[in-house]
Amino acid sequence: MTNKKPTGYTIYEGPSMLDGMPIVCIVVIDSDNEKTGNMAQVYFLRKDIDPVNAIREGLDASICGNCKHRGNGIDGTNRTCYVKAFQGPNMVYKAYKAGNYPRVSPAHRELQARLSGRMVRLGAYGDPASVPTMLLRILLRSAKGHTGYTHQWEKNPELKNLVMASVDNPEEYAQAVRDGWRTFRGAIEETLLEREIFCVNYTHGTNCETCGLCNGNGSGAKNVVIPLHGGNAVMANVRKRAQEFA
Repeated sequence: MTNKKPTGYTIYEGPSMLDGMPIVCIVVIDSDNEKTGNMAQVYFLRKDIDPVNAIREGLDASICGNCKHRGNGIDGTNRTCYVKAFQGPNMVYKAYKAGNYPRVSPAHRELQARLSGRMVRLGAYGDPASVPTMLLRILLRSAKGHTGYTHQWEKNPELKNLVMASVDNPEEYAQAVRDGWRTFRGAIEETLLEREIFCVNYTHGTNCETCGLCNGNGSGAKNVVIPLHGGNAVMANVRKRAQEFA
């Protein structure tokens, strides 16, 4: 027999803070994501339907809220999210359904020990605003640091010190800054607004595990911008959306 530890843990099963529908929050301990580095990855998923079909049926609002990158919110048409739901999110969902991620408290001793000195990514898929904020604070107790983003910043000011406000145009940027947020903006072109810097992964290839600037108001650093990216279909939709703001 072996005492092999699980590859991840389920730390929340309950109603979404966004629409009350059933969701789960899962922490996957290790990652081979080149951009983020080996950060622990936190996934927010519908409990009752896989991520791909959740998008097709417009049910991903439970974990994505009003994010514009969901697409039309009905069947995923015109989706501009760079995350490929059929890859990482779907694999995590299948492992969850197979019982591979034990249900534990975010304060669980083994989980905290495995996160000790580690960087945590709050949102490999989904929005941190979909779960209770205190759950996230407890999860991060022993972590070295974290990154995170929310499109639900207008209604969740309690997340300011944890995550960045995800904004999609200069108007949203200005409003979020006025409201006291640090921001992360996806831009169709290489442009900087006041108090913005380019993501260092884009400029220098530095991964998120090493950088760690996208931690809300915790660092006091400048706001971050990155040229939008994704597959051909995603970028076609990005350009189409950009024309709407022109």
